Amino acid sequence: MEIGDKIKKARKRAGLTQKELAEKVDVTARCIQYYEGNIRKPQSTEIIIKLAAALNEDVSYFLSEQELSIMRENEMFIGEA
Repeated sequence: MEIGDKIKKARKRAGLTQKELAEKVDVTARCIQYYEGNIRKPQSTEIIIKLAAALNEDVSYFLSEQELSIMRENEMFIGEA
């Protein structure tokens, strides 16, 4: 399942419209449409965090195993500094 599918599923589960979600995340409703249609992906960690908070989901719900692995590696690297 791609990130757009996960966003749409979580949005519907939360009972929000695309416009309502967009307002919570500080993006346009068109942007949410693009995400849900898998036309675009959120380009920043900040947006993914805002989506997760607005939809009451863990950030990891929206990421692939590969993306999670990269984040974990980066966290370990930062922790060693």
